[in-house]
Amino acid sequence: MENPATACQTAKELFHSGFPHDALQRLRIGLEETPDAGQIWELYGVIQHAQQAFSEALGALETATTLRPLSLGGQLALADCYRRSNAQQTAASMFQHLARRPDLPSQYVPDIVCGLAAVGDYPTALELSRKIAEQDPTCVQALYGTAYYMARCGYPTELVIPIMRHVVQLAPHELRFRVALGMLHLTAGQNDMAYQVVVKISCEQLATLNCRRCLYQFANLFETRGDETRRCVCLVRARALREED
Repeated sequence: MENPATACQTAKELFHSGFPHDALQRLRIGLEETPDAGQIWELYGVIQHAQQAFSEALGALETATTLRPLSLGGQLALADCYRRSNAQQTAASMFQHLARRPDLPSQYVPDIVCGLAAVGDYPTALELSRKIAEQDPTCVQALYGTAYYMARCGYPTELVIPIMRHVVQLAPHELRFRVALGMLHLTAGQNDMAYQVVVKISCEQLATLNCRRCLYQFANLFETRGDETRRCVCLVRARALREED
């Protein structure tokens, strides 16, 4: 009989080598040999979650919780499984607990923030984004999260714009940041500043946008500036998206 730790190590190696089904099969064998091995149940659930088999992941992770405390990664996967199974309150409680851990490793922050937003807890998503941005003022994702969730929480646009402008300065070639800043300027009625931001978006980039609202507003802005080429690109893309719906 193989040690559960060895079974898990073998499964991790298979998974990270691109063989998730083989990893899961190895864990199934391990569970047949040691059905009360919480370590195997947790890893089985985490890999199932990564494979988007959320129902199977939920069952495995819940079983693991009866056998041992879950790791941070296991807790995060379980919270996401609850969210996807419409157990929103349970998911929200778990995401909030994880967000407020003083020892939270940075690699888990983006998924926790996304989870908080998915259950509608924008204030805690903002709180966590701000915390990370204060710890690392050059962390573009944390600064973007701060600006984005400030907007979602109803902060005045004039307070959000300076943060988003700084984000664009740190990552000038990141399309979604520039789009967000342009939309903020339009919301504030600052059309001249909006044009200065979005005119730097190429036609090829405009043709990849998936936000019809953004595309129509940009098309109107380009029309007022006589930028017919970009206006047409925005309208063609917006109509294509509408036909896909």
